[in-house]
Parts: sequence; structure tokens; C-alpha cells
Amino acid sequence: MLLLWIAVALGAPAGAGLSAEVDQLLASGQLDRAAERCVLVLRDQEKALGSKHPAVGQTLLLLARVQRARGKPTVAEGMEARARAISEAVRANPALDTPVPVDPKSQDLAGITPMVSRAAQLREEGNLPAAQALLEKALQQQQNSIGPRHPQVVNTLNWLAVVLDEQGKADLANAFRKRAAAIPSVP
Repeated sequence: MLLLWIAVALGAPAGAGLSAEVDQLLASGQLDRAAERCVLVLRDQEKALGSKHPAVGQTLLLLARVQRARGKPTVAEGMEARARAISEAVRANPALDTPVPVDPKSQDLAGITPMVSRAAQLREEGNLPAAQALLEKALQQQQNSIGPRHPQVVNTLNWLAVVLDEQGKADLANAFRKRAAAIPSVP
């Protein structure tokens, strides 16, 4: 499954919210979607916080739980081992446990999450034109709120590119990917 979806566009760290969301997805049998959601958050965390941050370890443990539910215990064990290594490194050097930065502008994006989530659902239902329209609307709101070169815009651009690719619009998809690649990773 393609990886970059939903709240990565918001730059939100994992936590109780992600755990509750994953619990709901697992309970409803949406194992692939739960894995995809964890991977998205994990990628953002690693990019923003570094691969050895405790928040990354928490998300790895959550993803390991999802992988076990998907029948992939070996994959889960690797993630758990990586999370243990992060935990041991933090125990040895508490300075590694830095706070997760919160971008005050991201609070303006509360309306984006439901739109991107709905776009993901429309995509899964095969309604690609509707998913594209919703992602375009989310992207416009996001750009108006935090600016077109904010790192949180990157994932919305990438998902728009995915939906365009799935509709056979490769040239337009590549244009969105290039825009995403040109955005610096730190605001």
C-alpha cells in the first residue's frame, strides 16, 4: 500500500490520539489502513525529531502491534527491537528525550484532518475524482493558513500526486511531487 496519508499533512506527533485511532481501525478490521497511518506518523516523526527520539519508539511499538494483528510477527519483532534500542539510549542519555515541538500555526489546521481522512476513504472506495477535489480543497486551506512552503503541506501535495497517478494523470502528479520536494523540511 502507498504510505503517505492523512495527519502527516498536519505534522502531528503520535500519542493518545494516534493510539485511539489505530485501536478503532484494528477493531473495524482495517489493518492495512492502521499500518499506513502509523507509517505516516513515523515518517514525519523521524524527519522532524530524528530516528532516535522517544516518540519514534512509541510509534514503532504501536506499528509493531498492528503488524502482529496483520500476521507479521517477524516485522513486529524488528520494530520492537528498534523501540527497545531507543528506550535504552534515552535511559543512558536523558537529554535525548526532548519535547516534541508544536507549531502554533498547525492549530489553525484542525479542519484539514477530517477532509484528508474523508479523501482517504473516497480513494479506498474508488471515487478518485472526489478524493482529488477534497485534497485540492484541503491543500488550498492549508496553504492559506500556513503558507505554500510549510513542511506540513508536503504530504498533502504527495497524496494529491498519488490520487492523480491513480487516475492516469502522471504529468500533473509529477508536478505536485516536484512542488513537495522543493519544500524545506523545517519551517
